[in-house]
Amino acid sequence: DGDEGTLNDLCREAAEWIKEADFFLFSTGAGWSADSGLPVYKDIADFALYKDLNLTYYDVSQPHWLRSKPEMFYGFWGGNFNNYRNTIHHEGYEIVNSWRVKYFSKISPIEPIQSEEWMKELVHKQWSNFKEHKERHYDPCLLDREHPETELPALQFFNYTSNVDAHSLRVFPKNEVFQIHGNTETWQCNTFTNVLSRKNYDHVQCEKNGTWNLPDSFRFEINPDLTAPPTQSNPSLPLTDNWPKCIHCNQQYARPAVLMFEDFDQFPNYCEECRYMDWRKNVREMISNHWQSDRPLRIVILEIGCGKTVQAVRGQSKSWLRSLPPGSCKLIRINPDFPEIEVDPDEDIPSNCLLSIKSRGLKSVQLMNPFLNQSSH
Repeated sequence: DGDEGTLNDLCREAAEWIKEADFFLFSTGAGWSADSGLPVYKDIADFALYKDLNLTYYDVSQPHWLRSKPEMFYGFWGGNFNNYRNTIHHEGYEIVNSWRVKYFSKISPIEPIQSEEWMKELVHKQWSNFKEHKERHYDPCLLDREHPETELPALQFFNYTSNVDAHSLRVFPKNEVFQIHGNTETWQCNTFTNVLSRKNYDHVQCEKNGTWNLPDSFRFEINPDLTAPPTQSNPSLPLTDNWPKCIHCNQQYARPAVLMFEDFDQFPNYCEECRYMDWRKNVREMISNHWQSDRPLRIVILEIGCGKTVQAVRGQSKSWLRSLPPGSCKLIRINPDFPEIEVDPDEDIPSNCLLSIKSRGLKSVQLMNPFLNQSSH
């Protein structure tokens, strides 16, 4: 972290940007989870087993190990699964959620009786696209019937995250979260092959594609050498196997529905992706259409802990900046190692819409919080 006085001033400015915005995109990467004590990319495979085999995180996090060395595959993903489930998420999640509630929950998707017409317009757009996608694309088995908010469209807030620990789902409404790489709570049959993939397999495909969650009490048994033995505490219940089987065919091994490296088999996160794409399209349209009006609309992006190893989240932030009228989108990037925001000279992106903070995410959010609780939006 840099100078405390400077950091406090930067966090004050970031808080003002959030208070002034109409839409809030909260983008998070591994650095955000690191404040809960979880490893970042460079540390997640930093163990003797993988070093002895000369394997990096990129190498270990590939689905082919499930076919060739399931004991290593379940040792790696089972260990991560246990770690994510056992870890208590840090208070930054609740702090940001309090901002969502205070500043970005002004609109009801059910009864949008607001004084500002743009709010009614947003609700109409979101419901129209949402119903269309639900009728045409959504797989009913993906909808969470215990959480009816998953069937409501998002409005002023979205959490776009590359983290696979599912901690965002503990705090934010499920209809306002897009886990772009999936999460380890969601499991699928190993034989699912993405219809967009050109890769052909000779193994039998599972007749029913779909995902499920492992029981809340389940944890993998992991050996000291980080492998997972094929124990079966109850062979009649495939969900309790240390090498779990698909709940549909009970023949093939199961795997987390996480997008790994060199992965052609992940069951796509259709529901969350459709909700986010609808929201992004409509918010961009509304900001562009209203920018020259008496009531211009603005979005702020708070990006935390997104490094350069996997740059999907950083790229998404840049995409928003490039697609909107200059000045309508502001980006706050918080990162202890790579806070810089690179902009091409020929891009019309005002420098006063870019804020770099060289710090950890949790500390910055804690410093921002008092300023966001001083007055109403």
